[in-house]
Amino acid sequence: MAAFCNKNDNRSSSEYPPFCCVHVQGLESQPLLGHHHHSPQPDSVLHQPPQYYQQEQQGEHHISLDEKAGPSSSSPYSSASSSACLSKDCKKSKCKVWGRILALVLVGWLYYTFFHSSHCDYDQDCNHLNVNHGSHRGGLSSHDYCRDNAVDWDGPSTIVSTGANDYKLTLGKGNFGAQLHILTGPVSEPTLRISGKVSPDNGNDNGDRDDGNAVVVSDGDHKEFSRLGLHIEVAQASHGFEAQIWFEDRSAIDKKDGYKYRACASLNIELVLPENRDSFGSLVVHGDVLKLDAHGLQGIGFDHMDLSVNVGDVRTKDLIKADKFATYVNTGTAVVESVQVKTEGKALDVKTTSNTGRVILGVKTTSVSESIHKSNANTHRIEAATSTGAVQLDVQPSSSLSMDDKHLGHLEVRVHTSTGSIRNNIRLASSAQTLDLVAGSSVGSVESIISDEFLGHFDLQTRLGSARILTAQGSDSTLTYERKTRSSIVGTKVRQNQYGEGSIELRGATGRVALIFKK
Repeated sequence: MAAFCNKNDNRSSSEYPPFCCVHVQGLESQPLLGHHHHSPQPDSVLHQPPQYYQQEQQGEHHISLDEKAGPSSSSPYSSASSSACLSKDCKKSKCKVWGRILALVLVGWLYYTFFHSSHCDYDQDCNHLNVNHGSHRGGLSSHDYCRDNAVDWDGPSTIVSTGANDYKLTLGKGNFGAQLHILTGPVSEPTLRISGKVSPDNGNDNGDRDDGNAVVVSDGDHKEFSRLGLHIEVAQASHGFEAQIWFEDRSAIDKKDGYKYRACASLNIELVLPENRDSFGSLVVHGDVLKLDAHGLQGIGFDHMDLSVNVGDVRTKDLIKADKFATYVNTGTAVVESVQVKTEGKALDVKTTSNTGRVILGVKTTSVSESIHKSNANTHRIEAATSTGAVQLDVQPSSSLSMDDKHLGHLEVRVHTSTGSIRNNIRLASSAQTLDLVAGSSVGSVESIISDEFLGHFDLQTRLGSARILTAQGSDSTLTYERKTRSSIVGTKVRQNQYGEGSIELRGATGRVALIFKK
């Protein structure tokens, strides 16, 4: 026989029907839960229980048969037996809660042990040496010993070079970071200004203090200064000035807890050029610079400018005039707002590269005096590249360049990135100016916007992406295609039987490539 115990609750708003529990004769030890008619029925028409749920909704419990809590009492089903059916599920829930708590405790212990706590290394100088991970090793630390203990740099702070036409600054070895600013100002000679913070030298007072007077360097001079482990070496010969700044590897002691840590320095350096001077030979900066920016130099022309840093960003604002310009960044961003040739009638040579970081380059082209077709003397060479990052290039003719100038110079442009997108915007002075463009990205899209004056051959290829070409609205030129598929477009752009010698080659692997002609 089957015994019914009605558990219907008409107040329930559950989307599931009310339920009851059923005891079937011979199976009393297996109380069943299911949805049944609530009037007694013969055993032959007794409903078989459907697949059940385990869900709690407004006080109703639906329990799967597979999750029953084992044999129960043979007494008639009651509220007590319903609780017994749920006992195992309650235990499982408690286990899950405790498991999560233990997992959180374990994660907290790992963080505190390996990251949060101050760790100690051992060396020959002391038994207990604290290493300041937060200041020089990139880890997490509860203290920044360099910052907390640093004192003002009171060594030589002003260095003036007299009669120098070439200037080189090298920031060398050591645990120090520097921000370098190159600008013009009311000075008569190139002036180097140094300020910042340095770790104290274990209570010793050794080295050269600033006596309030500027250090003056002339041809034949070689001077060296040292204060709190920061070394400055300057020399000048044949109108070429060179300065080297480096920091010795030493230890310092924290006054509060007595721990030793690796000493460091944080410097702010200014290279101020005379604002009334219009020409320099070369300006070269190499080394470890966290940030290098140059601005307000549009009134000065350079034969050669080279700004290269290992770790940090390079940014130039306003126009830079240099016959040869190079920027290299190992890890960081290179942003060059605008570069133009210094010497009238000379071709420009620009190269901006980054190993890991974004590259943005702006270039202005001028006319050249050499009329030999595509010779080295009349070819503007422009290169922008990075291994990991996006590249954005903008090439425009200078406002002083006449559209009727017959010696516009040939443009040779190379743009490449391994991982990142490429965006080129190149405007030609006229159809007489030829362009040789090669741009490619291994992972990323390539888009080139070229002025409608371009005439010549184009070749767009991509492996997994799509290739497209758009003509300028109202253009009087004609495009003829040798091949035009989804991933490959090859053809020639001509104008009224006028054939150009330009060349555009765009390459992509996984991204799309697009060539857009614009008036």
